[in-house]
Amino acid sequence: MNLSALIKDFFIESEFDRVSEKVAIVRTDGTVLYSNSANSFEASNIGALASGIWQAAESLASLVNEPRDGYRLAFDTSSDGIYLLPLSLGERSCYLCCIYKDLLNPGKLKQNMRNLSFLLEAFVREESLREESEVQTSGKEGYLFENITDEEMDQLFGVAGI
Repeated sequence: MNLSALIKDFFIESEFDRVSEKVAIVRTDGTVLYSNSANSFEASNIGALASGIWQAAESLASLVNEPRDGYRLAFDTSSDGIYLLPLSLGERSCYLCCIYKDLLNPGKLKQNMRNLSFLLEAFVREESLREESEVQTSGKEGYLFENITDEEMDQLFGVAGI
């Protein structure tokens, strides 16, 4: 299963798409892997802008100190804002982007987003391991047909009665 479909299943099955008004998973190049926005143009804008703002913040942070894990980016007031978290989904680096407004408890939303990022990373890791396991157990050795002759092939694929 491709990564976008896997992420969509994760959000829809668990109703995590309702955590915030706008939630998106964005690759580092700005490609949106998942968005709960119905407007695809808006989702694309979120992807490009979230990726750009994260890269700009990383560049500024590198002037101050060594890059570390555990960074997050918040641009907010007490009730409205943007919250970005880095994710590692399999081999891909991504961002979890949340845009919210008129929220009574943004601290709780941010904690929910951190929990969500942890769960999503674990979900993708488990699915990848499960798929690898299925491929290994279903792998067959040898050929389905051995020593098949040209005559037998002609009989299998020949057109009869013409």
